[in-house]
Amino acid sequence: MPPSAKQGQRTYDVVLFGATGFTGKLVATYLTSHSGKPKWAMAGRSKERLEKARKELNIDSKIGIIEAENSNSESLRNLAKQARCVINVVGPFRLLGAEELVKACIAEGTHYVDLSGETGFNESLIKNHHESAKKAGVIITPSVGLDSLPSDISTYLAVQHLKNELGAPGAEEVIVALKEAPIFSTGTVHSACDMADEDKTQLQFCDESRLATRKPVKPMSNTAAIWLPQFNAYGGGYVLSPHNVRTVYRSWSLLEDAEGKDAYGANFSYEDTLVGGSWVFSQVQNRVQNVAGLFLNNLPPIRWALRRVLPTGGGPSVSMQNRVKTDARAWARYGQKQAVSIFKAPGDPGYKMTARMISEVALATALDHDRLHPLAKEGGVLTAATTGANIICERLKKYADFEFKTETFSEP
Repeated sequence: MPPSAKQGQRTYDVVLFGATGFTGKLVATYLTSHSGKPKWAMAGRSKERLEKARKELNIDSKIGIIEAENSNSESLRNLAKQARCVINVVGPFRLLGAEELVKACIAEGTHYVDLSGETGFNESLIKNHHESAKKAGVIITPSVGLDSLPSDISTYLAVQHLKNELGAPGAEEVIVALKEAPIFSTGTVHSACDMADEDKTQLQFCDESRLATRKPVKPMSNTAAIWLPQFNAYGGGYVLSPHNVRTVYRSWSLLEDAEGKDAYGANFSYEDTLVGGSWVFSQVQNRVQNVAGLFLNNLPPIRWALRRVLPTGGGPSVSMQNRVKTDARAWARYGQKQAVSIFKAPGDPGYKMTARMISEVALATALDHDRLHPLAKEGGVLTAATTGANIICERLKKYADFEFKTETFSEP
């Protein structure tokens, strides 16, 4: 069933679930100032808290309020049937029952996007809901914030340049590097603790095909210092790399299965890194993160202490969000042919720009369905790239101050 047949006339283009949290308020602020003037509503467990947030953020009283919670399936169905697409920012997603919201969206023919960086949660969505979402024509797109949209989209753009401009059949190697370390909020730490409680391999450099439909030619590696041609510097794996790698390999496998013109090629391999600078600093940066991850993953008392010390709902100040810039670059190679895709924005990728990323993915899904990727028109549990890399980039550039540049590359 095509989504349009089920959706008909909806009250809202998007409904924001989790509007009173730290990230939710950033998304709400972005939507209320959006020049495209989308029809949207705020949703959450408490009408009183939603009204308080609406007043605090100086949001027009005409913006709707919907009470719903993951433990109440009827309230979730009521939320879903009013929207073309639901934005879910209530994490940790597995722990707080986000799968129930996904079920409601599929039942009501409503598309869904979220900010999950939880491989286990995404895996469960694929296992339990991919086929039912396809049958309903519903697009389920998790991980459309810092993890993993910049990695996923920039990879897609770089590979398409190799194919369309340089005549390559695909890519043999892609390395995405993030220039500046992102800021992490208390919510991110809580999500990491939940992942370690559930399945510590989620945070480890392994299981590269966990979200994919086929096995890549190269296993995931935690390289401490790898040369990054696009930055003329060294870098290495970091805390977000494992989930990003798995997400990019899902895009690769879905495109390979579809056998379309934009497939990456059977010999595609991928690495996800953070720029360190010098070889020595990259080694140190990587090892510090490895030690922190080792303690978090293997010492439950550390996780207990972090949960006690760090309250939920906290996050970086506006000045901090403005100080860090988004700069992710994908370097792609096939033989001697090389391309680079540059993904930039004027703010912290983890919060300020993540609010814009998820909003524009949701709005593209809700309003530009005819321009989405062919895979999105079939529905299922997808990725940013397979939902519609080109229309997402177009919207981010038009509405959200993002810059994109893809070109042939040669090392100096």
